[in-house]
Amino acid sequence: MSETRIIKTLIKSYFDIVQKIIKDSVPKAVMHFLVQGCRNSIQGELVKHLYKSQFFEGLMAEEEEARKEREDLERMIAVLQKCVKILKVIKDLGM
Repeated sequence: MSETRIIKTLIKSYFDIVQKIIKDSVPKAVMHFLVQGCRNSIQGELVKHLYKSQFFEGLMAEEEEARKEREDLERMIAVLQKCVKILKVIKDLGM
């Protein structure tokens, strides 16, 4: 008699736990699918607006600061390449 009571209590506890897990999971799953759906919809709209030809020039333009930095780095590379050539000449002369 007591064994059946213990089994009944264990089964009830198990179902209570499962019920709580499902109650916690359902709202999370609903929110996940709602957020995913909204995100995909918004992303599609944004991409559609970005691919309009009138925006290409502005989107592809290099910012002034980035252009200046790129030019400075290109000059630095040229100077360093000249230094390497000079060092090779000095090495070849055995100095």
